[in-house]
Amino acid sequence: MVNSGEPPSHLGETRLAHWRDRARLEEGKTGKKRRLARSRTDLTWPNIVVSPLTRADTGTVKPEEHEFMAIPRGHRFDIAFGTAFPQGLVLVGDVTPDNEYQTREEKAAGRPMRQKLDQLTGQRQWKATVTDPDETTAKRASFEITLIADVQPVPTTAEVLPGMRPIQLNGLTAEPRVAGKGEFKYQSYLYRATGFTATGSAAGTQLTQSNRSLSGASSSDRPGKAA
Repeated sequence: MVNSGEPPSHLGETRLAHWRDRARLEEGKTGKKRRLARSRTDLTWPNIVVSPLTRADTGTVKPEEHEFMAIPRGHRFDIAFGTAFPQGLVLVGDVTPDNEYQTREEKAAGRPMRQKLDQLTGQRQWKATVTDPDETTAKRASFEITLIADVQPVPTTAEVLPGMRPIQLNGLTAEPRVAGKGEFKYQSYLYRATGFTATGSAAGTQLTQSNRSLSGASSSDRPGKAA
């Protein structure tokens, strides 16, 4: 191994020249290895997602100097009611408070039911069962929606059948999630709204289709729609 310092003093002119040649050769090999290592580093995370103009000469990037954006889990996307439900919705039954789960011990102790509060707004949560006439799968046609309001929302439309009325919703949002189990998983959405639209009719709901859809079981998740 050739030393990178000063050459030994006892070497003659011929040996000194030979020593210097070997030293230059070793220096060249070391520099080549460093350049190769830097080029490989540039292909690794997070350098691969950083613009070359913002990358330092050393090939390294400080994480605090760059901001990476991502959609957080549980994000609520605003969506127009007509886009999510082209044929409207049919409300089945009444709007009821969305209460927290109560154990047997709590029931036996006579503890009062507590209504859930929305994590984002702090307002009370209400639930209602609806049917989507546009859904072709009977088991996914009926589901629950969550209404967020301090006061219980009241539907503005008249019943077309006992316990059934067409509705439209205000402030509709969709939260993507996965429903089903095992190989039967599918894309679904959890829908929330702030209230009912004040209108005499609701998006041309077809009663014949809604009656067929009512045979499906209710679920808390909405099957996949364009959001």
